[in-house]
Amino acid sequence: MEVFRNRPGNAETVEGAGSTAYFIHDDETQQGLGALVTLHDLESVEEIESELELSRRMAAIGRLTSGVGHEVKNPINAIVIHLAILRERILTLPAYLAVLPTHGAGSSCTSSGASAWRWTTLGFERLHNPAAIAALATFDEFRARISRDLPVAPAYYPHVRALNPRGAAPADRGPIALLRDPLAADLVLVDPRPTHVFAAGHRRGAVNVVGNDSFASRVGAVVPFDAPIVLLTTNDERAETLRARLAAIGFDEVRGMAEPLPNTGEDLGRVRLVDVSEALKLAEGGEPLLDVREIGEGDEGHAPNAVHVPYELLERRLAAVPH
Repeated sequence: MEVFRNRPGNAETVEGAGSTAYFIHDDETQQGLGALVTLHDLESVEEIESELELSRRMAAIGRLTSGVGHEVKNPINAIVIHLAILRERILTLPAYLAVLPTHGAGSSCTSSGASAWRWTTLGFERLHNPAAIAALATFDEFRARISRDLPVAPAYYPHVRALNPRGAAPADRGPIALLRDPLAADLVLVDPRPTHVFAAGHRRGAVNVVGNDSFASRVGAVVPFDAPIVLLTTNDERAETLRARLAAIGFDEVRGMAEPLPNTGEDLGRVRLVDVSEALKLAEGGEPLLDVREIGEGDEGHAPNAVHVPYELLERRLAAVPH
């Protein structure tokens, strides 16, 4: 789930035969925000009625995705409605129609492997998408399939849901300040470096969230909404990319960036990394194993006697963590 942002724009008017089109542009980026077409010729209206019907049917894809993907606790009647839309209005469309994923790879709203690609076709999805295949079977099969491997809803979801009806303020696009030590104690330090680099040495208290496609959703799962964040990188381009990803989920309080390692002489935090064989030897010697992978990953397989607590739920289930 991402935030909807209010953006200043201006309109360009284009007159045509039987209609007037208003194209709305972003003042800053000049990217198109949308278009409004006013028809004043009945013949023009009749010519596009069939196209509008196709548009309505295609719009149902977005409603289905947002309904099933965002509302993990859907009541049964909502699932029935989504199944009817999928069967009767989507899967009956031509096989050659392009399907554009509503979310990028790494999003918690992702429902199929199609999200890893820029586009696919309806015909391909009918043959290979498990949800589409189940939709052509029974209701129980469809319900079981869309409920399988659902991720934990990130903690930021309720905040974004409350924010979207009114729209968020335009995202900050100004330069990101480079902060110097000592850093304020109330800042949340997010270290986007690879795990092995973080393990070798890091600021104490920093949260390691690798800066990949899942960066925003994982930060949103473990960092409180509206918390003041500092990105531990001095690469301007990387910091801007990560700030933009955080802005997509409503995390606008990026106060700046800083060196990943402090220059105050304080001791660094370190994490011992072990491979699978060494971890099994430690477990055989009585050391507890904590599996913090996502629900679907844990269900697929895990180490013997490991306690599975998904990282999104770790703070709420500290009592279950072995000591």
